[in-house]
Amino acid sequence: MLHTLCAFANDFRNLGGGYVVIGVAEKNGRPVLPPVGVTPEEADRIQKELHNLGHSAIFPAYHPLAVPYVVDGKLVLVLWAAGGRTRAYRAKASLAKDSTETAWFIRRNSSTVKATGADLEELLSRNRPANDVSDGLKTDHDRARRAPRRA
Repeated sequence: MLHTLCAFANDFRNLGGGYVVIGVAEKNGRPVLPPVGVTPEEADRIQKELHNLGHSAIFPAYHPLAVPYVVDGKLVLVLWAAGGRTRAYRAKASLAKDSTETAWFIRRNSSTVKATGADLEELLSRNRPANDVSDGLKTDHDRARRAPRRA
């Protein structure tokens, strides 16, 4: 789920991110109803874990919106992972204690995949945050002031 949230945050195709529904089984990419559901305690634990992962496993920090709903008498947790403001996001490749490797993830159709090659280049080039100072200028306003003026 961590890699999927990271991919939705990167919103590679600018589709508005995506949703993850916890408590509903899946078969062949389709929801199986009625939902299995989660207990209120599980929903609370999951939300706390998401908060922690948003600080410790996705970089820069990212937090999807988690909303509990009752569907057919069962509690489900819907995560809305909107496209993030400070793209590109990367996530830990593994949640193992000593793991330090990170990667960028994107959605490819209905799958979450590691961004590589041309996809990674595009993700990193077009999703620079507005406050990127790699060219020494802090804002678009600063860049415009330094641009040559036409006579």
